[in-house]
Amino acid sequence: MNIVDPTVFAVVGVLMRWVHIASAVTLIGGAIYVLYVVLPAVAGMESRGAVLAGLGARFRPLILGAVIGLLVSGAWGFFMKPAMPPRYLMWFSLKMLLVLHILTVAFRIPRASAGEAPRLKRMMTGLVASGLVVILVSAYLRLLSNWTRI
Repeated sequence: MNIVDPTVFAVVGVLMRWVHIASAVTLIGGAIYVLYVVLPAVAGMESRGAVLAGLGARFRPLILGAVIGLLVSGAWGFFMKPAMPPRYLMWFSLKMLLVLHILTVAFRIPRASAGEAPRLKRMMTGLVASGLVVILVSAYLRLLSNWTRI
């Protein structure tokens, strides 16, 4: 006997995947925007600290929402996976280590002061690099998952 209607299960699965992708886009896309647009734009401003503090305060709720969305939808996707090939957990563990780096930096960045501009740029560069590697590893994990169904 089926406890959950397969249609409902499929709809929730699609919704969770959308939440996961939208949250990743928000977090990594926001970091790319700040690194390549905002920081160079405010580099010569006298009120750089106030601008960055205001941006940090406005972006903090988006970061929190994206992190919650990633954790909930990621847990759903992991626990609903029907089968995992042998290499899957190795790559997934690497991905999770990079995700921990991203989350640590994402929560640290809005609290950075204006005097930490070089450090802020380094943190943002690391977050963007780690985020792009996570996306690449995720694509490979998706490929591994699909191979088990063939």
